[in-house]
Amino acid sequence: MSLLELVAVSKRYGGVLALDQVSFTVEAGTIVGVMGANGAGKTTLFALIAGNERPSGGEVRFAGRSLAGLRPDQIARRGVARTFQVVRPFAGLSVRENVLAGALFGTRAFASAALARRAADAIVEEAGLGGQADRLAGTLTLSGQKRLEVARAIATGARLVMLDEVMAGLLPAEVDEMLATLHALQRARGLTLLVIEHVMQALMRLSQRIVVLHLGALIAQGSPEEVAADPEVQRLYFGETA
Repeated sequence: MSLLELVAVSKRYGGVLALDQVSFTVEAGTIVGVMGANGAGKTTLFALIAGNERPSGGEVRFAGRSLAGLRPDQIARRGVARTFQVVRPFAGLSVRENVLAGALFGTRAFASAALARRAADAIVEEAGLGGQADRLAGTLTLSGQKRLEVARAIATGARLVMLDEVMAGLLPAEVDEMLATLHALQRARGLTLLVIEHVMQALMRLSQRIVVLHLGALIAQGSPEEVAADPEVQRLYFGETA
């Protein structure tokens, strides 16, 4: 079934049309990539789904219910979490405390603080940060802080996790490690992932489906192979013609 559905979603900032009647669905338990150049509308799309911005037109539905008029915290408690392009850890708190904050303010009500800590510790371990649980978040490497962003989002108990360039700036070996971690987390926890990524090889390897935005419009969608073979995508993003 469709966990997320966008129906003719548009966003206008004054005279600028950032998104133009974008429609697509995300099936539960899948990984969907969002491809597009700078200014294509990718981060605006995430902001509309998460409630940080309101659509100028159209509708966003999650688990069959409209998200219209809901605040970001209300949408988060329904089971939607996101990361940001610029990492935003609570720098003065430990890795464990950062993830615990996500757990305590997420969708689940824990019977005790001890159970919440246990849940947070499990996610810290699964995210590849187990050996750094007591380290201050502000002292992590970029790769570590990216992993922490993912862990904190998952700790909220979200069913849909939106990842905004979590592999940007990483070394090739770190990208491979992040891909393995994301696949493992998605399988183990039955997550649905919606992923923005400029590292195209990584996006192709991670995603089961890809939607392509260009100047706010949806121009292609399908499997990574179908998208890569699309003549319009080739012309706009690879400088080729079919």
